Amino acid sequence: MGTIVQNSEQLVSHYDLFATFVDIAHAKHINGKEIVLHGSSILRPLPQPRTCDRLQIPIEFCTCMFPKSSKPKTTDAQSKLIASQLVENINEVIRTDKQLHSVCASLTLNLNASILVDEFEADNEYAIYFVTFNVNPGNGSYRAYAGRQKDGDITVLNMDDNLRALCSTILILTSSLFLVLQSRLIWIITKNKEFSSNLSYIIIAVCTVPDFPQNLAHLISGIHSFFPQFHGLYAVTTVLGSCAAGGFNAMVISQFALALNRLDVFKPKNWDFHHQIMSSISTLVMKLTLFLSPSYGVCYATCVIIFGHFTFDRATMSWFYDVTYPSAAFCSTFEFWLTMSVSVLTLITYFGVLYCMVIMKNVTTINKPQRISGAEVRLLACALVQFSIIVISNLSWYVPNIPPFVTNFIWAWTGGIGTIMHLAFNQRIRRHFFKETFLYVTFCPFKLSVIRCSLSNLLP
Repeated sequence: MGTIVQNSEQLVSHYDLFATFVDIAHAKHINGKEIVLHGSSILRPLPQPRTCDRLQIPIEFCTCMFPKSSKPKTTDAQSKLIASQLVENINEVIRTDKQLHSVCASLTLNLNASILVDEFEADNEYAIYFVTFNVNPGNGSYRAYAGRQKDGDITVLNMDDNLRALCSTILILTSSLFLVLQSRLIWIITKNKEFSSNLSYIIIAVCTVPDFPQNLAHLISGIHSFFPQFHGLYAVTTVLGSCAAGGFNAMVISQFALALNRLDVFKPKNWDFHHQIMSSISTLVMKLTLFLSPSYGVCYATCVIIFGHFTFDRATMSWFYDVTYPSAAFCSTFEFWLTMSVSVLTLITYFGVLYCMVIMKNVTTINKPQRISGAEVRLLACALVQFSIIVISNLSWYVPNIPPFVTNFIWAWTGGIGTIMHLAFNQRIRRHFFKETFLYVTFCPFKLSVIRCSLSNLLP
């Protein structure tokens, strides 16, 4: 009874009522298969958060988050423009679908029929329109949602099932690939003394560890998109998503340690201050940063898991903070200022590295010129590319006109681009990565010969 009383204060939909009836009757489909439920029984604790998009409640009924404008601001010309855009979207579906293309005609907006537009206020900079319009031939009546950024283009608010399946498949494949590559990279660095005794490679390994929960979260979220009926899978996705948020923050901090390492490598040896002292101080700061990176990531992920306000939205294939929770609003703001502050420090450090490279190129020591190692330059280029992508991924969360699933894919690739960069730029890592025995089978008229060769000997 206590659960029902508590749930009476929660947002519920007709899907939840149907799930409750099924729970009471223990009903099964006539063919013996389980009924696919899109809601949750109110007799049991309801999964959080209870938001309109999560419960598949249409925008026109979600008056708390999207209040309806009492005086719509759309003119007759704007209404026709919005409806025309929606008709064009329908025609695009007809053109790309093989079955529809052969039986359906292209539609045109019926300008003689009235166009009804209900406007909802998503925020001060964005408006959502619920449009009812008629088309020819047949004078069919359609209803659809459209969104518009202030003084921006009109976008249709839906995601086709085929597009969702494609996005989910790409997420699963890329995340699985990244997980395999990262596991192999960490194994190489930890098991080979030439890497495990080098601070630069230790930092690379530490920077790779936070990528694990991110890729695992994207992998499970992709699977969850195919099987939304499994509530346990959604719970796992939410927990991993929280860990991924902490992992991303830890990755940003560890990038600062990698930038400090590049500064320590490239600083001129002939500066007036004592080189050994500066190296010791730089090493100490790097180790402190590497300690703070995973510690902060774990603490942040734990906080997000406890409050449960960072969730995956299957409808838009994206992650979001439910800002109706005070803790979510705080964590989102804190994450923004922390990651951006650390990114600015990292950027300043890289400017210092470039300045040192100019000095090393022009200044000559007493004995001989101080040469710049090609391997160190490649490692610097790898770090710069990875840092740039991380900054782009971080900024994409705060650009309102970027589709949510695009932001999610940028984040997904951020979690694996570092390993790809290390394989592309670092010949030593690449040789060890592919240093496995492969079987090459050759057929001849008399016998099957199996030739063993090491791929590392074939690499440049």
